[in-house]
Amino acid sequence: MKKSIDQSPSSSHHGLEGESDYHPLTKDQIKKLLLEASFADMARASQIQVRLSQGIPGIRNPRAIDGPARDKECKINALFVEGRSSDTLSSLVDQFYQIMNS
Repeated sequence: MKKSIDQSPSSSHHGLEGESDYHPLTKDQIKKLLLEASFADMARASQIQVRLSQGIPGIRNPRAIDGPARDKECKINALFVEGRSSDTLSSLVDQFYQIMNS
């Protein structure tokens, strides 16, 4: 029997949906993480990037290959990479918070 990769609620009885990996973040927490990331080595920066993606409501583990949470995660990841060398911290915090809570 071929397993479906469907991530819809109807597939949850097959155990394919995964577990919630959502851990909310406040603007202050986002600010602290971004500040730390600006001085972090690559390993720690990667951990911070993952933690930021956990602030997205609906994020699951394992990660979905598509859908609203995945779209937001892609935006968060792109903003994180670009933001480590640009924009002001307060602007970045607002952008991250807006993506997470849109």
